[in-house]
Amino acid sequence: MYSSSNESTYQFPPEFRIRNQAKFLVKKLSVTLGEAQEMISYYYQCNSWSELMSFASISVAPLELIKNYDSVDASDFRNEIQKLISSGWKSNINAVKKLALIPHSVSHSIANNNLESLYDEEIIALHYHIFEGEKEPQYDIYEALSHADNSILTHIRHRKNRKHPRGHLTDHRYGFTMYYMLQLNGNSIRLIIRELDTLFSPPSLEHTHFKKEWFVKHTHGYLKHLINCLEVEYTSGEVVLHRVDNHDCIVNRSSNRQHNPHNMNSLGEYLISQGGIVEPLLDKNDTRLGITLAFSNN
Repeated sequence: MYSSSNESTYQFPPEFRIRNQAKFLVKKLSVTLGEAQEMISYYYQCNSWSELMSFASISVAPLELIKNYDSVDASDFRNEIQKLISSGWKSNINAVKKLALIPHSVSHSIANNNLESLYDEEIIALHYHIFEGEKEPQYDIYEALSHADNSILTHIRHRKNRKHPRGHLTDHRYGFTMYYMLQLNGNSIRLIIRELDTLFSPPSLEHTHFKKEWFVKHTHGYLKHLINCLEVEYTSGEVVLHRVDNHDCIVNRSSNRQHNPHNMNSLGEYLISQGGIVEPLLDKNDTRLGITLAFSNN
């Protein structure tokens, strides 16, 4: 999110981009248009779709009404990156084109020279990882995507040869940020999501999104998306979910952790009904529990 040149107001993306974000969620998740609109309203720190549309129609809102923002203009960054790519700069774009290009990923848009399809927040993140606050580029686009891409396959490509492969991924389209660890064995992979945090939290009441009808559908839909991505390059594997918004998916009765909100329990029950297995997070001696969803192309 970003502010306008007037530091007392918040600058919204064009209204058509906001509407397209809601349509994307309807298409990719088992949510209604009304639910998707509520989710996107929370993403932009508004309490309702009508409030969001009232601000978006005039492009700005009083800054005191918006809790979180970045004081930059995404349109300027979009133009700067486009000019940089067209200038003959050593962007390493050929390496980007060799990635597993998942539709709706940042890498897919860049490989197809379609920066206009990127969300403003994706542009802001990409610009940051290219320049890192300096006037001149510090990294080429391929390197910047190791942090800025929302494709888990790009993250794996950059980290799989590390001794302890792990990292953070933010997906503005699906509305999650996560901290993950990787365990790789040939054509098999185990993606351990230590923490999954929503970007669709209501601005006024913390953690009330747990009570929303779309909470379970949103989380399960994103896990299915991750599995679909992994199946592109791996013949088998597991996605293990540990925590969502600082709450364990499964509470170990012998631990001292807090009780879960009701819908967190509903999430665990639903994942188990979809074939999820409760097991120790990292190894048999680990007292922390996760829910494992397995896949196989065999």
